[in-house]
Amino acid sequence: MKLAKPPVIEAWIDFRFVPGEDAPAWDRRVAADFLRQSFGGRYTPRDYLIRTEFAVPVADDLEVAPPRSILERTRAVNDDEDRFLQVGRDVLIFNLLRKEHTWPEYPVLRDEALRAYDEYVAATTPISVKSISLHYRDVVTVPFGSDREILPANYLRVYPEFPKESFGPVSDFLIGVTLPRLSSTGVVKLIVKTEPATQQCQEHDTELQGRFRMDWNVAAEFHERLARESVCGWLEGAHEDLLRAFRSAFTQEGWKLFDPKEEG
Repeated sequence: MKLAKPPVIEAWIDFRFVPGEDAPAWDRRVAADFLRQSFGGRYTPRDYLIRTEFAVPVADDLEVAPPRSILERTRAVNDDEDRFLQVGRDVLIFNLLRKEHTWPEYPVLRDEALRAYDEYVAATTPISVKSISLHYRDVVTVPFGSDREILPANYLRVYPEFPKESFGPVSDFLIGVTLPRLSSTGVVKLIVKTEPATQQCQEHDTELQGRFRMDWNVAAEFHERLARESVCGWLEGAHEDLLRAFRSAFTQEGWKLFDPKEEG
């Protein structure tokens, strides 16, 4: 089944590594060389995450070393600004952003992330993969009723519930849960929160729409060397588990919001 109106706006895959003993200190030159040699200039450095270390003297007569700045990672973007790479001495993150009405779907995310993974491993030769995580961010748009109210229970199976007679209506919420048994590949964390309402222009009117954001994250740590085939297999399993959980998070009425179509 294919969704004509998928709610996903962003997805990313996060790889963490155990650096090799000969791994160079990560600085702007190393990052720029890696991006240029591995990706042929398709990504341009934009932001730098820098950690500054300060020494605090324990006695008045001790000499204090000057602050030391360490480049944690570099964030680079492609020309279309729908793909980002974050690279550091022990980290590689590939982000895919939705810019058009359609979503490129998981195979594009997987293949491009693994291509970046291959380039990173070839250039930095880490000892092993320390952890992998897969993230999806959805924004679900829901029309307000005639009474200008939205009942989450009509669309979502995951939401906070309060006795209305005691607490009155709920205007905003944020919940976060850890689901250790939802996926066989790792621990799943889910955050559901309200987003500011928007106005959708119709032919002769404007429609007020509510929005719910859902952040899905499944992560796993590894204590042994992981072959590339195992990395790919982990991603496949994590994606399938999150897909099943996503489908279970909505009522039938909520599922209709995405305009599902049978494939073939």
